[in-house]
Amino acid sequence: MSKYRTFKGVERAIAKRLGGKRVGHLGGADVIVDDWLSVEVKSRKQIPQWIRDALNQSKRNAGISELPIVILHQVGQNHNGDIVILTLADFQNWFGQAGDSGDSGVVADAEYRAALGNAEAAKWLEIMKPDVK
Repeated sequence: MSKYRTFKGVERAIAKRLGGKRVGHLGGADVIVDDWLSVEVKSRKQIPQWIRDALNQSKRNAGISELPIVILHQVGQNHNGDIVILTLADFQNWFGQAGDSGDSGVVADAEYRAALGNAEAAKWLEIMKPDVK
């Protein structure tokens, strides 16, 4: 598959997940969601492991009602330019999505956090979904 087809497919998939519209072919943002979100989609064969490790650490350490994020800071630079990273699942759980009427994302996130060793997420699952082990 060509590089052109691959990134177009990723943009379409992200637009669908967020309930937005792929507009990258028109210039400007790749995906627009309603009037509040402008998305630039970047696709790579591999995300650096240290970034994945930092995201996993933030999920382990976050309380069930806290949004786990990673902040990347370049030494010597102003903090206004720091970069905030979170998973798409966490973004959708926190901010919602078009047509979202269930809590399956919240449960899936709690299961993921529990698997990473987040004790609060495991306890929440025991209360909310006693059949989940």
